[in-house]
Amino acid sequence: MAYRALEKEKVYVPPINVTQENFVRESVEFIRDCCENLQFDPNRGDLTDRDGTDGVPYNFERDVDRLCLERVVSRFVETGEREDAFDIYFCYCEIFKPFGSGYSSTRDLVKLLSGHEEASGSLPMEHRDSYCHLVHVFLLGLAIYKNNKKIRTAYNDKYGFCEGPEACNHFLQLWGFASLFHEIGYPFEMAHQQMKGDVCSVFGLMDAEIARFFADGRMTRIVPEKKSGKNLSDTTYLNLYDFALALNGRYNRSIDTDQTDLDSEEVKRRLIKDFDKLSLEFKLSNLAQAKAFAKQLEAIGCFYTDRAVECERLMDFTDEELLKIARLEHDRWCREKADMGWTYGNGYVSADGKDDRRMRALTRKHKDMVDFSELDRETVLKDSEPMRFMIQLLKVFNGLNIYRM
Repeated sequence: MAYRALEKEKVYVPPINVTQENFVRESVEFIRDCCENLQFDPNRGDLTDRDGTDGVPYNFERDVDRLCLERVVSRFVETGEREDAFDIYFCYCEIFKPFGSGYSSTRDLVKLLSGHEEASGSLPMEHRDSYCHLVHVFLLGLAIYKNNKKIRTAYNDKYGFCEGPEACNHFLQLWGFASLFHEIGYPFEMAHQQMKGDVCSVFGLMDAEIARFFADGRMTRIVPEKKSGKNLSDTTYLNLYDFALALNGRYNRSIDTDQTDLDSEEVKRRLIKDFDKLSLEFKLSNLAQAKAFAKQLEAIGCFYTDRAVECERLMDFTDEELLKIARLEHDRWCREKADMGWTYGNGYVSADGKDDRRMRALTRKHKDMVDFSELDRETVLKDSEPMRFMIQLLKVFNGLNIYRM
């Protein structure tokens, strides 16, 4: 049993979606098969509590958190994009809270990574992706621990563990912190110093067992080359985090399109409070929607930037453009939900049309997982109206404007 709480509630768990037989597949299998009961509370093992988000059992939500980590790793492998690598950092920090909990603590991470990204811009091209490199180091370590009994035994003996989930969970947390953050200052140093000397051969330092792991075909390159046609819109992780915060606030109607005080401290506190109440899965969903906005803009011939450009500035979307964005966003949302194991269902809707959020979260079914043509007008507006609001949000939060190509 990989996800005990989800399986106990008879929830569908989608299969691993990494097809390559390489070290990333091994790392994903480690997260799924070896890290059972990650961050579980043993006193809530009967799943009768309502201490999770929307009233789901606490340990049920912890299983969903681990599935989130598994899925963001798989997505990073598929795209190779730094924005998706950030999701791995975000998941790790939300699960283990190395910087504390809540928006203010997580935003410290976001600011750190944004500074990392900015400093990397002054480096030679071959050194700019050290951020993604750290994610690869993290995944490689998980694969080696899973497959190398000598290293696994040495680690377990060092920390007093027997073989099993407890040891694996401890390694995931400790190795994650060491690997993901050990070089975070490297771009800042490299921006001011020229790298000298040659890098010693890693393979020459490996023992025979690890060398065989590298040589047996599982160490093939797994991140594709960056696809041509990179998004024209300028964004940073800090942008995305603020966008996600605001999008969630608009969805919950905590803020309105006619507000003139969007950058006030009171509004920001309200947005933060709402965002902190979300589960990890729904925080990631808001981030995914923010990331997708740039691609959706390009689909209608637009982009956003804070630079001075000789293009027509967009003041509002046409109805046709909003409809196209709404369709793209709905299709993206359906793929996201399916990837996390959600399926169509409306059993959580009462006779008077009200949603039972707890039942929806427990059954992981949603009535809107249908073709776009089957949605009612209110649901279509739910996808399109926040995009119109983004014109204002971009300008207020980050001084960005949308332009037509």
